Amino acid sequence: MIVSGGDGTLFHLLRHLRPPFPEIAIVPSGRGNALARDLRPNQSHVAIDLMEVTVLPADGAPWSCWCASSVGCGYPAEVTRAALRFRRLRRFSYAAATAVTAPRRARYTISGGGHTATRELTGVLINNTRHVGGFIAFPLLPLPDGPQRHSYGRH
Repeated sequence: MIVSGGDGTLFHLLRHLRPPFPEIAIVPSGRGNALARDLRPNQSHVAIDLMEVTVLPADGAPWSCWCASSVGCGYPAEVTRAALRFRRLRRFSYAAATAVTAPRRARYTISGGGHTATRELTGVLINNTRHVGGFIAFPLLPLPDGPQRHSYGRH
């Protein structure tokens, strides 16, 4: 299967597929392309871990999805949504969106790896790649490889 787009396009595709997933080739043509940048040095066939994410909203039905790159709730999701209005700016659409998006605090319960924490935050961003926006987030941080399951709830 060939996907032409960015991380968001791949996310929407994964929402409609179930494991075992087919092989997917990514043709980067999105605005952020964090996953494509991570994979670029590896020109050959590469296997990546997907995150299974379950969202338990306080005011709606729970839903689950698989993600290959980033999962955002609150402010990160609002900026991504607002960036659609600035599409013509391509990779600068996210910078423009931050100028018109105000962070709001909400209570989140996050669990993963056997740990659970509840915090009041403006948002949550879980990333499965080295890149966050246009830069490498934690270049020296050793991250464990293998399947990870995460659960997010907003109260």
